[in-house]
Amino acid sequence: MHPVFAHPPNKDAKIWRYMDFTKYISMLEHRGLYLCRADLLGDPFEGSVPKKSLELFRHMLMRAQFAEATFQTMSDFRKGLRKEIYLNCWHASDFESAAMWNLYSKSNEAIAVQSSFFNLFNCIESDEKSSPFYVGLVNYIDYAKDIMELENTLWPFVHKRKSFQHENEIRVVHNYPTKPGESWGQRETPLGVWKDVELERLISRIHVSPSSEPWFRELVEKATKRYGLNYEIQQSDINAAPMF
Repeated sequence: MHPVFAHPPNKDAKIWRYMDFTKYISMLEHRGLYLCRADLLGDPFEGSVPKKSLELFRHMLMRAQFAEATFQTMSDFRKGLRKEIYLNCWHASDFESAAMWNLYSKSNEAIAVQSSFFNLFNCIESDEKSSPFYVGLVNYIDYAKDIMELENTLWPFVHKRKSFQHENEIRVVHNYPTKPGESWGQRETPLGVWKDVELERLISRIHVSPSSEPWFRELVEKATKRYGLNYEIQQSDINAAPMF
């Protein structure tokens, strides 16, 4: 357990990861989860700190008679940390989300991987003590009015703006390890990293896009079995005909 990473009250809470078919095949090929570098996720606020937290931090430094340069150094540090932190994101919900299908699939040939928080947490447990992988809930705050704790550098990576509250996100977070001879902030880090997981333990079932054709479900089923995996694969019923 880590103080930054909160868990849902129900450890069996359903979680979903929506993706295109090519990303699904890549997941099967690598037998793991892809974590994207934080600065490449498309949200300019990723890893940043709310305005009031910065004001309080600046005030604290002034009272302790630190130079203004110290404040700028810490600001640069947090900005640079975006290239050191890697994230894998899931949507927590008891049901499929029409919005998530639209946001995270580029075509009708899309996949939703269903799991649970408990399964994800157990699959992510790591022996890499120097740079472990963590799992926790994302908090949604007002970056103009709310205050965030700054005691731990990972706090900004479990917070997002309220504009993203519909994502109801659970994240896997990883700090890229430093190798001997490397200096943090003066090295090139990869665009993403893979975390090996037991897909058999992680995945409960696979859903294919509600607007996909029958042949696509058959293709997903065959491709999945080709990688030695046997999941229940069903078509989303979001577009099912209503009964009057």
